[in-house]
Amino acid sequence: MIQDPSSEDIAVPSITSWEDIFGRSAYASDVDGTKTELLDVIAPYRGLQPAKPCGLTNCHTPHNNGYLIVTADNRETNIGADCGKKHFPEFAAQTRKIERILKEQNLRAIVQGAQSRADATRAVIASLRTEERGAEWVTRCLLGLRQAVVNVDPQLWHVLKRRANTGDTVVNEVRERSKKEVREMVAANLGRAEELRFESKPTGRLSGLEVLSNRLDLNANLVKGAEASLQAVVAIDARRSGGKALQTAAKSVGEIDSSLALVREAIASGRLFFTDANLALVAFIAADEAKRKKLSGLTVATLSTKRT
Repeated sequence: MIQDPSSEDIAVPSITSWEDIFGRSAYASDVDGTKTELLDVIAPYRGLQPAKPCGLTNCHTPHNNGYLIVTADNRETNIGADCGKKHFPEFAAQTRKIERILKEQNLRAIVQGAQSRADATRAVIASLRTEERGAEWVTRCLLGLRQAVVNVDPQLWHVLKRRANTGDTVVNEVRERSKKEVREMVAANLGRAEELRFESKPTGRLSGLEVLSNRLDLNANLVKGAEASLQAVVAIDARRSGGKALQTAAKSVGEIDSSLALVREAIASGRLFFTDANLALVAFIAADEAKRKKLSGLTVATLSTKRT
């Protein structure tokens, strides 16, 4: 029988071609399943081309997916799942076990690979954080902008966040039409007077606005994301762990890469967003002229200044 599936010492051969099966010294192409018993399931195979006959005497149906098995008389052959279940009562349990072993070994390889790259990953995180106009620079700009906006027009910060989360980047200039313009438009059947009173025209677009979105939250993606996931991966003893512990660690490996991708995207968006031209558009969105005037002096140099 197969050893405990949590062991990393079980050697499961990789089968990528029919030669990996037919070339084995114990292989037999014609095994009578009624005259022998299943000893072990050696390995699964998937999608082999072209289809080849099942190794059981009373089947020989061509197939592409199945299992390499060894019988009680020490012969090896290839069978599909249907034949295995039909002829060998223990087949289903054995295939589940070998699949669990393979899954665990794959997860272990993922985790151990990430552990071997841990120092390099830490270096990447440090570089993203401290590079010129990197994560730290974007964070300072964000904090500076939030403080400046909230001090003058708290509602504007919520407007900017909503725009960032919905992709609403166009800034419009609103102008009140003259009474004459409205009368002429009503006469031309373009609408009712109350609907035509104001005219809205695009005056600019907030490039990189998504840096303010929840999706590109630098603290969540860098500190709570990549760094926390890396710590979780490094902490696990991948050689001795199995099951859910390995699954959780392998998931953390994927989260490292996805978090770093979001950090890079946030930095790129921040570099686009934090320009003096964009900040002038931010001020333009403020609720009234007095607030616009107070915010009109915003500059990237001021926002990005290091605070003690």
